[in-house]
This record gives sequence, C-alpha cells and structure tokens, in this order.
Amino acid sequence: MILILSNRYDQTTIDIIKWLEHYNANWLKISLDQVFFLQRKMDISVREDGNLSFKINLNNREIDLIRDTNVVLYRRWGAIDVESTWNLKEKLPIQVNKFLNDEYNAIVLTLIKALNKKKWISHPNTSSVNKIKVLELAKNLDLNIPDFIISNNFEQINLFYNKNNTKIILKPVFETGDFNIDDEYYPQYNILLSENLLKNMKKKNYLFPLLFQEYIEKDFEIRTFILEDKLYSIAIFSQQNNRTIVDYRNYSPTDSNRNVAYKLPKMIESKLLKLMKLLNLDTGSVDIIKSKDNKYYFLEVNPVGQFGELSRVGNYYIEREIASLLLKYKKN
Repeated sequence: MILILSNRYDQTTIDIIKWLEHYNANWLKISLDQVFFLQRKMDISVREDGNLSFKINLNNREIDLIRDTNVVLYRRWGAIDVESTWNLKEKLPIQVNKFLNDEYNAIVLTLIKALNKKKWISHPNTSSVNKIKVLELAKNLDLNIPDFIISNNFEQINLFYNKNNTKIILKPVFETGDFNIDDEYYPQYNILLSENLLKNMKKKNYLFPLLFQEYIEKDFEIRTFILEDKLYSIAIFSQQNNRTIVDYRNYSPTDSNRNVAYKLPKMIESKLLKLMKLLNLDTGSVDIIKSKDNKYYFLEVNPVGQFGELSRVGNYYIEREIASLLLKYKKN
C-alpha cells in the first residue's frame, strides 16, 4: 500500500492521488485529524513477531499502517492541536491542552519511527531546513548567494544598508508565514528596507534580530523543483511587475507574471544536486535569481514547496512523475 501523510486541502497531494487513481494503485491518504479524531478507533501494540502494530479504523475497514505500507509520501501533514481537532465548545486550560498535544505528538512520533524502515518520498525529519546553514553549504559549493547579515545592532544594519547602496531586503530567518488576526488576513512578503523604516529602527531602544539581504538586480527569477536526480525549472519574469519586483509571490490574480519553461546550466544543476544530497533531501523547491550581469544566485530551498504552477507551465507533469515513483518503490 502507498501511504500518503498530508493535510486535507493540499492541492498538490490531490493531483498526485488523481494519477494514482489513473494507475489503479492501492493507496491511502490520512491527515492528522483523521488519525486522532475522537470517534476513530486506534490501537497500537506489539505483535507476536515482535513488530509494532498501528491499527486505525477507516470507513469500517481496519488498516495496520505499519504492516500494510510499502512506501510513504509525506507532504505538509501539519501539526496536531487538540482544541481545533476535537472542535471543543470550551477552551481547555493551557496546561491540559499542552499535555494532550504532547501525548498526541508522542503517538505521531511512534508511527513515524515505526515507518522509518519503509521507503519515503520526503520525510518529516527533513521537512524543514535551517536557512542560514543552507546558504553556508551553497556558498561552499561555489554557488553564488546574496550577501546577508542577521543583526539587532543598528550600527551594523546601517553599515550593511550603505554598503549595498541603500537597497537591502528584509526577510524572515525561519519561514514566511501568514497571519489571521481579528478576522483580518496579513500575508508576509520580503520587502525592501526603506529609509523611513531604517530611521524608525534607530529610534528603538532594542531590536529583534532580523535577516537583511543584499538586493540583487534581477533579469528574472527561477523556480526549480527537484525530485531525486531530476530538475524541473521555470523562469518567472517578476521584474516586469512593481508588485513582484522584490517577491514574486506578491502577485495579483488579475495581473500575473509571465512564466516559461527554463533549463539551468548543467554546472548549476550539478551543484544543486550536491546540495540536496548534503541536506539529505529527495524533494525540494529551489528559488534562484538570474541577475542582470548574467550570474545565478541561490536564495533558498523549501523541502515541501509548492510546484503545481511550475508543473503546469513547463508541461512537466510532476504529479504523474511522483505517482510513478511511488508505484516503482511499492513494487520494490
């Protein structure tokens, strides 16, 4: 059986499943709330042969997730939260909620560890990477990276600002996240540090450590999805739109960027594959800038990044490729 660990709403996962259905594959997708829904029966025990059994009941069908699984696809499974999963009418005390979440997480870890002997495509242990460590590794592989600092020292920030001709980008150290506050949605994008914002920083008694990055004048951006030893790339002409000059994700649905299939130089592809190997990643979405002076700058890699638009624009059918890979590993 092909076991898919994903959330209910990830469109990429849904598209992969469509191909599995096309191939008449034996698959099962479960989300965390399906495993830990209160009315769902679940049993964990050690079998007579000494191996762990992890049984759940889905649609009146008992499934042993460990015994019945040949290969696992892990994609954006998310995190468990007792209050939201159980849809409780009253809030739990903070300590009780934390205790129950810790209990559930221990059960999740039990399942993950028991499945470690199976073949995986993507894995929770590598679903998040340290952005700064990745940049260090990329630099050591002779990939160009933008100059950057992480600092809460205004003097150093100001020096970096002037060193880069007053054009630097402010971006998260960890991951970009969106916020919902009082029913208002606040997306988070990389921004150019303005002179006014810099002046406001100077007025503060202290600053939270922030990541500042050299702004690269780009010809266009490149998004590359890597699946094992295959690379699929598109060029994104984000510099032609004022909204997306700094961050191509800040596009308007009515004024989207022009995207075309693209082929990276073989030397760049080779270095990216070496980087993936160092990070122990078999999948990842890589962001690159092609500068006006004809250089390629590596920005970051997201182990579970989106690639649906990339697949469509390049006619790469990546979802089909992943489905085929799952079937290959299931047979082996």
